Amino acid sequence: MPKRALLFCALLAACAALLCACSSQGANSVPQSGAEPGGQTAQASAAPARAQALSDHYWIAASPEVITRGSANSAGFYQIIMQNNGRSNLLFTDHAAEKQVYLCSTPSCEHSDASCSSFIDSAGYYVFPVALEDKLLVVYSYIALPDEAPKPSKVEIMDLNGTNRRTLCELENGITLRDGAAASEKSLILCGNRVQEDEPRQVQVQPCLFEIDAETGACSELYRTAAAEGEQQKSLYLRGVSDTGFILKTITTEEYETSEDMQADIERMENATVHRVFELPFDGGPEHELLCYRGNAYYEEYGGEALYYLDYREDESTCDLCRVGPNGAKEILAEDFAAQPAVRKTTVPFTSENIFIYGFLNEYVLVNHLYSEQYDDAGNMELLYTQYAVNQNTGEITEITLSNYSMATQKAINIIAQFGDDLLVDAKEGSENDSAYRRTGFIRVEDYLASSPNYRMVDQAYVESAQFA
Repeated sequence: MPKRALLFCALLAACAALLCACSSQGANSVPQSGAEPGGQTAQASAAPARAQALSDHYWIAASPEVITRGSANSAGFYQIIMQNNGRSNLLFTDHAAEKQVYLCSTPSCEHSDASCSSFIDSAGYYVFPVALEDKLLVVYSYIALPDEAPKPSKVEIMDLNGTNRRTLCELENGITLRDGAAASEKSLILCGNRVQEDEPRQVQVQPCLFEIDAETGACSELYRTAAAEGEQQKSLYLRGVSDTGFILKTITTEEYETSEDMQADIERMENATVHRVFELPFDGGPEHELLCYRGNAYYEEYGGEALYYLDYREDESTCDLCRVGPNGAKEILAEDFAAQPAVRKTTVPFTSENIFIYGFLNEYVLVNHLYSEQYDDAGNMELLYTQYAVNQNTGEITEITLSNYSMATQKAINIIAQFGDDLLVDAKEGSENDSAYRRTGFIRVEDYLASSPNYRMVDQAYVESAQFA
């Protein structure tokens, strides 16, 4: 998840905590700022809740991003599109056929009610799919709405074609779920919050990691933390899975003074925000800290075998791409981005807002870079992004020039899913008739890395669009 999005979520939560006068008690302590990456972290005196040791092989089955587009298995990509009036639909993009369809086999179906296997009643929920090789899961996270009775968050399970749908698990009232999921052949791992109103306007929020048995629907709590004394709020995020544990992140907002100066308050909040990334071992052992920092000093993403992060210089003139391995050792993969021949020269500061890790593709780390911000002839602020592929083995940097231009923004091609040597991407984005649209296509990995736009466009049943006028 982009750090700016994580921080935004943390800021919103902190503001809500202030408005509601939230009070949360006890859990593990946050390491001091300035801690170096790596090393073992001692368990706090009030240790987070832990369940029994785990042994299943897990993988990230749904992206832990702020907006989850969907989930892929070996056959294709599943996604949920939001319609009006609390209605949604399941769609499937078939990799072999290069075609997108509603998850429905009924001819002439309008896909508008529960008689359709693609139909999702999403009113009052945030909904996303989790695709396994033999089953499809749909996660419903309760959204608190004014003047409406609370609903329990839940998980549905069905065949891959959308039939034989049933409720697998219904969680306790007061549990909300975050984007993203890890999975094994036997269970589903979700991150969320347990919210409890102890008394009017006194709310306790406990971030938790949950395991749901894929056969029985039994739900157990694997990990729990909460804001401690001197902390306003703590959030928990699932960031990845290693061979030995879950990669988790906490964002903790410590108490800070406020004033009438909004800009000064934002800076104080950033300085009071502590980011901590750690591994929670499957075997029940102690947490293993990978990275800890304050504010916007770093931007990190987990790449399957190691944690990768951009280390920004205090003067915002450049940054280094670094890696923390399972043993806690720090390694610089690419030093001084601004001086690299492949990196565009720019006056735009090197900050987490302007250059950040986008993802990973085979042996490459993908880094997106805002290198130009200026006004175009129409007076619109024009933002120009590009992308770099950093070879993890050699440190060599190559620019990927594939991009789309829409709404005065040039941005790198968005990768939706990978199928071996093929990528499903947002091949075409643009604007037409006062709306922005995007169309998907497949492209070979080698063509993507070579910036060759050899797209095979998907025959889409639904073209995503958004009104902007």
